[in-house]
Amino acid sequence: MTKQDAIGVMTQGVKVTHDTFSNEEWITMKDDSILTEEGYLMNPIEFWSYRQNKSFDDGWYLYNSYTN
Repeated sequence: MTKQDAIGVMTQGVKVTHDTFSNEEWITMKDDSILTEEGYLMNPIEFWSYRQNKSFDDGWYLYNSYTN
């Protein structure tokens, strides 16, 4: 799915992962922050500022259905 699709489902509490993430890595949204698998809450603007490469425009998957 695209980055925008991933953001849309994350706002509903759904976990997503990316082609560049390890098998255990996922993110979702909680209280207007990005929640990681490690329990970190991050400002979405900061999170996405480090992911400006075009490779993050797509390659997103629902975490439960993704396998490497």
